[in-house]
Amino acid sequence: MKRAILLASSLFLFATTNVVSAAGPIHSPIQLMPPQQAARSAGKVDLNEPGGKGKIYDSIGKKYPKAIYNALSGNEISGTDNPLGIPQFYEAAAFTAKKNQTARKIEIGIGHDSGTNAYTISLNSDAGGVPGSVLEQWNVSDVPIFGTCCDLVTVSDSNGIPLTGGSQYWIVVQPQASDTFGYFLINGIDLVDQSLVAYYCVDDVNGGCGSVNHQWFALPSYGIAFAVLGK
Repeated sequence: MKRAILLASSLFLFATTNVVSAAGPIHSPIQLMPPQQAARSAGKVDLNEPGGKGKIYDSIGKKYPKAIYNALSGNEISGTDNPLGIPQFYEAAAFTAKKNQTARKIEIGIGHDSGTNAYTISLNSDAGGVPGSVLEQWNVSDVPIFGTCCDLVTVSDSNGIPLTGGSQYWIVVQPQASDTFGYFLINGIDLVDQSLVAYYCVDDVNGGCGSVNHQWFALPSYGIAFAVLGK
């Protein structure tokens, strides 16, 4: 399969061979909410004007309505039975709240490639530089197809999720089924500066995670397309 995913593939190779710190791999267990809690706010796919009032974080290219993200490049979100034969990957991107705010809406660029079109999105706290506890979680399906532009996956919580100014948080995307395969898409507004992303690697079936199996590892990467909005 030839796709414009050289960045994602090179990051996978780098991550599985070199991403360890002097103190060893950075890790934190995945913590999922029970289904009844996850169902509090249903996710949906929506074509909206990106960003808006109460912006907490926004890396979506709202000035370029025909390319609000890079629809042909992203980081793999993969179940164990994926077509590339790579490990199971969860993907995450970090942001920092500049002041005390309440997050009410998240917009994300996700491209579905094959298998079951269903993903789990969560807003997580930080745990030593990688995703920590789940603050809120949503299940979404029928997300945009990889290579098409430019629908956004939008999830919301009318009650809001309080964020503490100066604290780092994470947006995490996981596959819902073993054959789910897609991409957390790269933004199109800055291909020079890098931001913090993290990967959770599971190689119980396909192998390839090495010393970071069942662990989060973080590294700088080109920015992921997402926005966190609130009051």
